[in-house]
Amino acid sequence: MVVYIRTLPSIQNDPPKSVANFPMSMIMKTIPTEKQFTPKPDKSNIVAYGEYLTKGASCADCHTPSKDGVPIPGKEYTGGIEFNLPGNTVVRTANLTPDNETGLGLWTKEQFIKRFKQCSDPAYGNTPYKPGDFQTIMPWTIYAGLTEEDLGAIYEYLRTIPAVKNQVEKFSVKSQY
Repeated sequence: MVVYIRTLPSIQNDPPKSVANFPMSMIMKTIPTEKQFTPKPDKSNIVAYGEYLTKGASCADCHTPSKDGVPIPGKEYTGGIEFNLPGNTVVRTANLTPDNETGLGLWTKEQFIKRFKQCSDPAYGNTPYKPGDFQTIMPWTIYAGLTEEDLGAIYEYLRTIPAVKNQVEKFSVKSQY
């Protein structure tokens, strides 16, 4: 069969550029390219190490608003990105800046770590939801697998970014009418 196929004349074919739909479009944004790799900082530099982990976990992809695929300057980690789920449910990402009113400003490192670690129980991710129930798209169970040291480093890095007031309604159900 290979011999036969090699006897066929070649055909010029310029297919149009493909466009991925959600969720693949979001997944493709998180696939690192060679130029995105940076050397892993020493863990003793907790802020640099936390920044490395935060960028590696692609936190900004879901927690930084963008226009036409480009992050909006000054809105880094301010959340509010909407995800429309079945049942007219809308989930919005949280403000991760250290703003005391609308972000993580009043959270302690222990609270931050505990929020992730409480999701390390496999049963956490297997909760059945009904339309109208509170939902989240945050992959808590995946990040719960990080060490407390790593989560603490992420916390320390997030404390260094500018605090931006951005009140986010994290969950709502749209009227069907």
